Amino acid sequence: MNFVPLATSAGPRRALPPPPLVLVHMTAEDRRLFAAWLDSRAKGAEQAGDFAEADRLATRAAAVRP
Repeated sequence: MNFVPLATSAGPRRALPPPPLVLVHMTAEDRRLFAAWLDSRAKGAEQAGDFAEADRLATRAAAVRP
């Protein structure tokens, strides 16, 4: 059985550049629904004990609200 070494002589791996932004048009109703969806995901993350994710989702929801 052959094993692939985790460390290479090429040095540390570099992160890929971020993907380009995609601009979309959302109506006020779309933004309201998206913010409600983000709030429900934040509530689920908080109930699961993942407070960092809950804070991140709540912050995104607040930024999306019309």
